[in-house]
Amino acid sequence: MQEFPLRHAFSHARYDFTQDLQIKQKHLVTFSVGYDMRMNIDIAIKKLIFLSVSKISLSQFSENFTILLFHYDGRTSEWDEFEWSKKAIHVSAIKQTKWCVDPDSISQHFLFV
Repeated sequence: MQEFPLRHAFSHARYDFTQDLQIKQKHLVTFSVGYDMRMNIDIAIKKLIFLSVSKISLSQFSENFTILLFHYDGRTSEWDEFEWSKKAIHVSAIKQTKWCVDPDSISQHFLFV
C-alpha cells in the first residue's frame, strides 16, 4: 500500500509543498493482563518510556504512545496506582482470555510477541 503525504485540499500547481501537513507518528502498545502481572507490566512500560523517548515527561510520552490493556480478570481500577495507567485505555471482560485487534487498526504498527 502506497502512502500519500497529507496536503491541503485547496492546493494548486504553484502550491508550496514544504507546507504539507506533518504526520506525527503514534505507537500502539498492548498487553493482555491480570492484576498479578502489574509489576512486570509497569517495568515494561517504564522501559518503553526510557528507551523510546529518552527522559521526557509522561505527558509527552502519552502524545506519541497509546497504551491499551486488555484485562482478563475485570480488575481495572486497581491499576491507578501507576501514573501511566491513568492515560491508558482499559478494556475488561471477566473470564475473557482471547482478544482480537482488527488488522486494519494496526496495519501501520509493528507487533512484538
